[in-house]
Parts: sequence; structure tokens; C-alpha cells
Amino acid sequence: MKLKSAVIVFWSILACVLSTYSLSLAAESAVISGLKPELTLEQGSSLKPGLLPIYIDKFVRHIVELPLLDPKTTQAKRGKPILILNKTFEIGEKIFDSGRSRGLGIQMYGFIKFAQVGQYELMAKSNDGIRVTICGKITVDDPKVHGDQFSNVSALNITSPGWYPVMIQYFQRKGTACIEMHWKEPGSSQFTIIPADAYAHRADVKTTP
Repeated sequence: MKLKSAVIVFWSILACVLSTYSLSLAAESAVISGLKPELTLEQGSSLKPGLLPIYIDKFVRHIVELPLLDPKTTQAKRGKPILILNKTFEIGEKIFDSGRSRGLGIQMYGFIKFAQVGQYELMAKSNDGIRVTICGKITVDDPKVHGDQFSNVSALNITSPGWYPVMIQYFQRKGTACIEMHWKEPGSSQFTIIPADAYAHRADVKTTP
């Protein structure tokens, strides 16, 4: 009788694991479509390099606990453009030019350049949480407290080359920190760090309140 019960428990656990794995694969294989560039590649010549950050002094455990600020009106601390997301911070190291090493949220905004037509894949490595929204659609999402880890892989169907509006929300609670953005371009077989020339912001936006 005990053996039969153990077998039932084993198959129940296995079924649960397989179901979760299948859902995970399905989520990662979904392709996000319908994205439209706000600017053509040619119009991008008017942009300045990097994403603009808004710094939020707050300890949180989930991205949704960060306020969503309007870059045009907020009085929160703004910083210098962040040119590339490929950085690990040691304990006590200030994060970008925020002046803080812990209890910090960042809302970065601007544009990301997709220069080719085809399928891009995106993912982030972060510590702690991160959420990437392109054209109002959440693409990369790893929103909770965690150590260095890679996010889900998101596939984007790009039908028009150009500059697409992007917002990246990130928070660092305490300890070490990390934020990297990776992509696999159409026709490529491997992920690489998204280069600095793929990020930009409007030239007429101020970096201080």
C-alpha cells in the first residue's frame, strides 16, 4: 500500500514539473508582434546617445512597487545618459551616477534601434529586478528580488527598421548589483550585449529637473 502511494506521489510530482516546463517553453516561444518604430533610421540622426535615467530612492522587492514617473513633469533625480547596459557593481559601489549603492530604483527611457527586419531575441541579466517595455509591451520581465540571473528570452518580430520607444525599470535592493541587456539579432546564432549605438534619447530632453 505504501509503495502504491509513493508511486502516485511520484507521478503527480512529475506531471506537475512537466506541466510547468511546458508552460515555460510556451511562454518563451511566443513572438511579440505589432511593434512600430516611432522614428525611422534616418530620423534617428537627431537623437543623442544613451537612455535617460530617473533615480528613485526606495527599497522594494518587486518592480510594481516602483512609481511610474512622467519624465516630462517628475521632480525626481535625473542623471546623465546611460550609454550601455553591461555592468556589475560590487557591494557599496554607487550605481551609475545615482549616488546610491542600495535601496534604489531606476526608470530608464528613450529609444532602442532595430536596424534589420526579422526576429530579434532579447534577455537581461540582472540583480535585482528588471522589466523592459517596448512600444508599451512588456518584453523582458524578471521583476522580483534575486541574485545575478538571466531573465526569460523574448522574441520580437520586427517588420520595419527604426527607433522604437523603450522603458527599462530596474531596482537594486542591497548587496551586489548587476544589469546587462543582451540580444540575438536576425540571422545570428548567439546572444551579444546590446551595443551603445542601439540606445538613444531625444536631444531636447533635459537630464536635470
